[in-house]
Amino acid sequence: KDAISDNKDYEEKAAFIRAYKKELQNLERAGVYDPVIQIPKQKVDREKIIPINTIFSVKRDGTHKARWVARGDLQSENTYGDTDTSLLNMESLRLFLIMALEKGMHIYRTMDINHAFLYAPIEEELFIEHPKNRGMVTPLRRALYGLKQSPKNWNDTLRQFMNKNGYLDSFCSPGFYVQEDPNSMVAAYVDDTMIAGYGEDKIDEVIDMFEKEFELKIIGEMKNNILSTDVLGLDLDYDLDRGEATLSLESYIDRMIVDYPEFKNSKEQTPHKSKYVFHPKKTPVDIKDESEKQEQIHYLQKILGKI
Repeated sequence: KDAISDNKDYEEKAAFIRAYKKELQNLERAGVYDPVIQIPKQKVDREKIIPINTIFSVKRDGTHKARWVARGDLQSENTYGDTDTSLLNMESLRLFLIMALEKGMHIYRTMDINHAFLYAPIEEELFIEHPKNRGMVTPLRRALYGLKQSPKNWNDTLRQFMNKNGYLDSFCSPGFYVQEDPNSMVAAYVDDTMIAGYGEDKIDEVIDMFEKEFELKIIGEMKNNILSTDVLGLDLDYDLDRGEATLSLESYIDRMIVDYPEFKNSKEQTPHKSKYVFHPKKTPVDIKDESEKQEQIHYLQKILGKI
């Protein structure tokens, strides 16, 4: 449904309006665009004007969010360069956890880097529609979510920051940063970051290092030498005393069952509905018209996308 224009729930509408204004404030503060600069659209190469969508959502804690997202799917090849970048993978994450346990390191905290992509500049000359004047455009200065080059630009920005502070990763284990004298280690995937170190003071030093450059949000904290949090969409349980670390999809599956209760007691190994047939001239008996058929196809696509 429409979050603002046709939303009949006035309390929710007001919450989304506040979220949208907050997003614009964050973008201005981060230097994503300059609200003062307004250039007529006809004076700019249309290819360089990147369409923007606003994605509205409600988080699990009830917070209403608005996020500006660039339509990277509409970018031409002339508006971006190399987009290849190496991110933390599952093997590197496992290596990080194994080494932390082997060395007896604490993982006192996990954290998010707020608005991570917005810390990364872009090299190309690009423009976006001015949020307060649709007939005008304004230069895009930062790696907005959705741009094809944004993941690489942010990853390069983070790697430069880590290298400057004495942390290096490698071709074989991207996103897993260690020092030459490894008193602490960092695993970073986009904006999700884990820090392992010998004692809370050492980890606080690393957090202070990050806070000098980025705005952070603490997500998980270790209690009684046990850290239970989520990382890369997985449940992580790190037990230093027992020397164990487990990764699972239990919470994700539980949320899937809430969203799609028909699979709760399913005996099938794959999410398949027997009423779907794939002969182009046949229509399933229980589908009345084309719109209902498309609805059900879209529903199945959403399930497959979740998996």
